[in-house]
Amino acid sequence: MEKLLQVKINKFVGRNFDQMGELVQAIGGVSIQNANEFSAQGFKFPQGTVALNKAEEVAAYFTLLNAGDTKKAFARQQEVVMAVVSKLKSPRVLIRHYGQILTAFPKVFKTSFNFGNVKALALNYNGAIRIKKINVRSSKVAGQSEVTAISQSNLDLAKIQFQESLK
Repeated sequence: MEKLLQVKINKFVGRNFDQMGELVQAIGGVSIQNANEFSAQGFKFPQGTVALNKAEEVAAYFTLLNAGDTKKAFARQQEVVMAVVSKLKSPRVLIRHYGQILTAFPKVFKTSFNFGNVKALALNYNGAIRIKKINVRSSKVAGQSEVTAISQSNLDLAKIQFQESLK
């Protein structure tokens, strides 16, 4: 990523989507905007606002419906992560669900941030926790079914958006 975006990255956050439902449940659920109606694992998800409250609902919401559903499934994951992070910024949620969050958070997020880093971000860089979705689009390379490429203009736009989010 450093080479691709030409930005020094010395910290990381990884997500385990298989455990995301535990964190959603720990914070009392989230509401998201579902783009397409579908059913999975016994749950029905209508188009529009959907409340996800239980870990099983989140797992079903992340279900890959068919081979052509990968982009939609990824978009569903992004929506849930953004809703979780937004809700975690609420002091009321943190106080009310403190114990459950401490249990679920390490199962979902792996990071190189230590407590001092998080404290410094919260106290000094409140703008750094703004959520902004940055999409990098790729397209298939003609004649090579397994190869995709990112256009320079799309890469430049993502770089600008990423740099702006760090200000």
